[in-house]
Amino acid sequence: MKAAKMCVSAVAMTLMVFSVLSVSVIAGENGNQKDKPDVMGFELNQNIAFGEVVDGVSGIYPTGELFDLGPFANETTGKELMAYGEPVDVVANWSDDLVLHQFKAGSKIRTEVILWDPARDAAAYTIRAHFAIQEIDPVSKAVVRNVWDGTVAEGLWADGLTDAYSAEVNQLGMLLYGYNWDTRALNCHEGMYRLTFTIDAALPDNVPYPNTEAQDLTITGVDDVSTDFTNVFSSSTSTWIEMTLLPPGGR
Repeated sequence: MKAAKMCVSAVAMTLMVFSVLSVSVIAGENGNQKDKPDVMGFELNQNIAFGEVVDGVSGIYPTGELFDLGPFANETTGKELMAYGEPVDVVANWSDDLVLHQFKAGSKIRTEVILWDPARDAAAYTIRAHFAIQEIDPVSKAVVRNVWDGTVAEGLWADGLTDAYSAEVNQLGMLLYGYNWDTRALNCHEGMYRLTFTIDAALPDNVPYPNTEAQDLTITGVDDVSTDFTNVFSSSTSTWIEMTLLPPGGR
């Protein structure tokens, strides 16, 4: 089986560039994904480590199609790349724009996460990726309200529009997980919020490929540094940030 291909015009790739060059999927009125992942169709330009392997020879790609393990090439640049299907340790990296800036209630906020395997110089992709937004008490950190919750698998192999979490390939050919958080549509007022990215342990029920095996993806840390208004955390299966939405209005 041929590896799934997409097309890209950019050659340069910088790991720390996110929001400016990222291409989001079609957004609905509430700012959520509202369509399947990868609708823009850029070509992968980096090694990839798959979290799910089918029959020991293929990984499940963000389109839901199978991608051959082993060497492959970016058709536009000719760059030789590698697709892995084995347990890996990854570093989680939130987008700089999200970590380094404060936002007001009512804003539309782009959230992005990359899982990076430094040993193989590869981005990691898993259909078990899970994203949640919660409002929390600023003192006790207890959950006040569950705002939004979704998984990558919910949007795969689904007919028509979907409100699922998604993985995308941006203009630089980088693989990332993205969500468009419309704080107004989701009734998010000023206050503290926790955004959590988790790698679920179990395979989802909707995988259409027999003999699919989940590979261990272990988060060993984060690339981000906490700021005065954003705290960054991680465990072996999750990474999360705690941030405060400012009052709306004003400049």
